[in-house]
Amino acid sequence: MAIKRIGKVRFLLAGITECYRKGGIFLQLSKKHKTAAQLLFEGEYTVEKIAKIVNVSPKTIYNWQKDSDFQAALKKLEDEFDRKTRCRIRALVRGALERQEKILIKSRNDNAAAIVAKDVLDRAGFMPDNNVNVSGDMDFNVKVDYGDND
Repeated sequence: MAIKRIGKVRFLLAGITECYRKGGIFLQLSKKHKTAAQLLFEGEYTVEKIAKIVNVSPKTIYNWQKDSDFQAALKKLEDEFDRKTRCRIRALVRGALERQEKILIKSRNDNAAAIVAKDVLDRAGFMPDNNVNVSGDMDFNVKVDYGDND
C-alpha cells in the first residue's frame, strides 16, 4: 500500500523509513495503521478519504486516533518532521546571512539595503519600542453639553 507523491510527502516518507529502521512504535503498528498515520500527519485528506485508502471504516480511523500507540506514532512523525525541518533551516542560515550581508554592503539600491538593515537590527533585538508610555499628574475638567438651551 505504498503511497508515492512528490514534495513534502517524499520528505515525510523518508522520515518514516528512518523510524522503521530505528524500531520503536512503528514496528508495533500494522501496515494500515502506518499508512493512516502518514496520511493523517500530512493533513491533505479527510478521515473518510483515508479510510477508503486503507480499506477501513471512518469509525475505525477515529478509534485508532484514540489509541495510545497510534497517538505515539503520530507524535513520532511530528517530532521527526520538526527535527528534519530544523536541520534544513540551519543549513539555509549561512547562505541567507551571506546574501543579506552582500545586499547591505554592496547594493546600489538604498531601499533594499535599508530593508535588510532594519531586518538585521530587528532580529538582533534593536527593534524600536512601539509602546508610548506617558506618566504624570494631570488636572482636567469635562464639560458635557446635552443640547439643552435652558
